[in-house]
Order: sequence, then structure tokens, then C-alpha cells
Amino acid sequence: MKILLAEDEITIREGISAAIEWRDYGFELCGQAGDGLEALSLIDRFKPDIVITDIRMPRMTGLDLIESAKRTCPQLEFIILSGHNDFSYAKSALRFGVNDYLLKPCKPEELLDILLRTKRKIVKTRETEHTYNLSMAAVMEVSLGRWLRSPKQPLEKRADLLAGWNSDLRPTNLFVGVVRFDDQAIELIRYAAENIMQETLEEIYKTPVIVIRQALDFVWVANEPSSTRLNLSDNEAHRTKLLGLRDNLDKYLRVSASIGIGRLVDSVDLLHLSCEQATEALGARFYEGRGSIVFHAELSEGQLSYPKGLRDDHEMELLQDDILLNLRTLKFEEALDQTETWLELLRGNPHFGQSGANLKTTAFLLELQKLAQEQDAGAIEWKLRMIDWLQQLPTLETLEDVATLVKTLIRSLVAVLRSHAPIHRTVQAALDVIHSKYNTNIALDAVAKEVYVSNTYLSSLFKQELGVNFLDYLHQYRIEQAKPLLKRNYKIFAIAKMVGYHEERHFSATFKKWTGLTPTQFQKSH
Repeated sequence: MKILLAEDEITIREGISAAIEWRDYGFELCGQAGDGLEALSLIDRFKPDIVITDIRMPRMTGLDLIESAKRTCPQLEFIILSGHNDFSYAKSALRFGVNDYLLKPCKPEELLDILLRTKRKIVKTRETEHTYNLSMAAVMEVSLGRWLRSPKQPLEKRADLLAGWNSDLRPTNLFVGVVRFDDQAIELIRYAAENIMQETLEEIYKTPVIVIRQALDFVWVANEPSSTRLNLSDNEAHRTKLLGLRDNLDKYLRVSASIGIGRLVDSVDLLHLSCEQATEALGARFYEGRGSIVFHAELSEGQLSYPKGLRDDHEMELLQDDILLNLRTLKFEEALDQTETWLELLRGNPHFGQSGANLKTTAFLLELQKLAQEQDAGAIEWKLRMIDWLQQLPTLETLEDVATLVKTLIRSLVAVLRSHAPIHRTVQAALDVIHSKYNTNIALDAVAKEVYVSNTYLSSLFKQELGVNFLDYLHQYRIEQAKPLLKRNYKIFAIAKMVGYHEERHFSATFKKWTGLTPTQFQKSH
């Protein structure tokens, strides 16, 4: 704790300074003043916890110093040094909240005893305040969470409650934002994320902001910033600012997050409307993709730009029939190309919504399952993968996740169907190289040299024979080799190197792309 000494007699000042081993008792003598006016200046500069002051000093007395300092620093504790003639003044100073007083000359142990008692008093007061603040913060978070979910009750006075919490948040001109991590994050990251959001959002808006947890999301409530700082109706300027929040979460925590923003509401009583809008805007992430920042105003005003495609269910059904026919006749490359077109049509029809897109995808996957049974391609592993993906489909959060699911299943089905037909000897030789060297820094050109063909020829032949390009096959093979290692609970960074990835982050992203799960999620599920 910092202590300031105000005494006009230099010998007494120096004597007190030298008489106590300040640091041994948890104190720091941060400054010394020769008069009350100088002491007032040093209080503003050093922000001490305790001030030891004489009463009679030039320019400003000790009593005037206490009265002035208490106006700006009500928690500041004072100890008075008093001569016998000033004893009556010392007693009157108690009305200013002076902690204690000593008669000069005083013994060092007497002063130390008072300092230690004062320190204990400050610690106890701060602990009580901290407990109160934590309790009040918990009450505020629970109440605010309820306000975000439901409209005002008939006898509820939300503005009065907000004022009673000593919150800087004003009860008018408010809006809500919702932040959702694109992948699951551990609790420690969520705690750190809350602090990063608070600091970043306050810097963005320069206005009071409250961040709270709502299930797996983070929700913030803020007052409208001044128009000179940020005009909320300018979505592009607002989005540019919020990129700073998204980038900070990625930079410091390595997590991707999407953000939905509700509209401005006049009163804290209407907060639930802005929260509903922010959540609805966040739902557009299914089509916009991970890391998106969406404003509710854009949804209602049709400002979101999706890839253009034919909005025709019949077209998708015809294309689906062609895919199934090409798979039956072993025209794998054509089937895969048409699958990409089918997915583009799905992307180009945002009016389907997430439930509609999932419904169409489920119907398509069930047709693939029927085809596998017809063609006697029902390998146990493929059946289990189909069941696993069908169960995961409702939980997928973006259309890209759905696209990955469809492509992965079709490629795995192609692999099963292809196993019934002879494979070109050059492709088989390339596969042998991949299988023996997958955990090295292997590339298409190196494999092409080993099988004595050009890069272009091998790439074309690979796609024609296996229905998948060289790099995708390599990644899938590496992921399959990683699965048994994950089941044996090896460390993820070690597994990444064992299967050919130099960076754990690259391995994790690739694993999620091809399995729908992070390596940690896969490990826990097995």
C-alpha cells in the first residue's frame, strides 16, 4: 500500500522516513510533502492509500488538506500527527473520517501499529466491496439475461433496477450483439474471450458495454455511440469496426467467431426485441459462412448477397437423379462434378433456410444409402459413417459444413464402388507411394516422378479412376491414419507430425473438414 507523508518540519519528515522498514510491512513511501498544497498535488499524482499529515502546515493546513482530498478520494485514509497544542484540532478532524492520530514526537512502533491497523481496515473494506460487486454483478447478469429473453412484466421497473446496480449503462437507446464461436471452445478460452470482448467493444463504441454469457453464446448490450464515433445505421462502417473484435479473438485465442447485430431500441424494456433480431441475424451464418458479421437490418432489407443460382427444386431433383445414375454406371468423375453443381444450387437458394437445406440433404443422403445397398457396397465402415453423418447433420452450423459432409460421403461411396473394379496400374503405383510416404512432405510432382509420368497426366488419371484429386486423397488418407492414434490418446500435436502435418492447427482444420469433428471431439467420442 502506498503512503504519502505531509510534514513541514524536515527533521521529523526524515526521521519518520528512516524509522520504518516500509517494504518489510507491505508499504511503499511514495512521496513526501512540505505543506498541504504540495501534498494535495502529490495525492492526485500518486493515488496513495494512506496519508500521514501534520495539522499546522504553510499554504494549506492538514484539516483543509483532508477536507479537499476527501471530495475526490473518499476512500483515502488519513493519520494525523499532532502537537499537544493542536490536540483539540486532531479530535475535531475525526468528523472528516480521519482514521487515527498521534502526538508528536511519536515512537516508530506506535506509528507502525496504527499503519498496520489501518492497512487491515482497508483490506477488509476492499474485500467486502469486492464480494458485494461480485454479488451485484451476478444479480445483474441473471436479470439482464432474463430481460434479453422476455418482455417487461407489468410491475417491473427495469430502468430503476439498472440505476440501482450503479451501472454506467443508460436505460435508453440500446442495441444487442450476439457472438458465437464457430467451433467449440474450452471454458478457459471462454473466460478469456469475455475479457477480450469487453475491452475491444468498449474501445469500438466509446460507450458503456456489458458482456454476459447466454448458454454457449456471448451477448453484449451497449448504448448508442455518438454519431461522431460511429453511426449505427452505416452497416459497412460498423462491420469494419467489428472486424477488430473478430480479429482479436483469432489473434489471441485462435478461435473463429461469427457476430449478429440487432437494431437500436428506445428503451431497456424492449431489449428482448434487439436480442431476438441479433440471434436471427446470426442464423444467416448458415449461408454466409464462418466468421460472418450480419446485421438484422440487412436481412429485412435484402442486402445480403448470396451466390446466384437457379431457385428451382425440380432442377435439383433432376441433377440428383443424374448423380445417382453416374454412380451406378461407374462414371465417378461426372458424378463428383455434378455434386458440386448440386451444392451450388443449394447455396444459391437461401430461401430454403437451414431446416430446408438439411431436409434436402437428408433426402439426398438416403438415396445414396439406397444406392450403396443396391450395388452391394455396404461396407460396415461406410454404413457406420453414413449413420454418424446423418446424426450430425442437424448440428452442422454452416452450409459449408453440409457441403463437406455431402462431398465426403460421396467420395467414400465412390471408393467403395471403385473397389469392385480394377484400378489403373499407374494409379495403383501412385497409391503405393502415398501409403508408404504419407507422413512426409509428399507432393504430386514427387509421386509423378516415382511412377514415371507427368504431373498433369497423373492428376487427370487420379481424378478419373478414383473420383477425387491427388491432394484430397492424401488428406483423407492421413486423417484415416490419425484416427487410431487419436483413439489411443496420443497428444494432438504429436499425431499431427506423425501423419505428415507440420502445424497442429492445419491438422485440426483438415480433420474437421473431412470428419465434421475436431480431433479433440473425436478423441472424446471414442
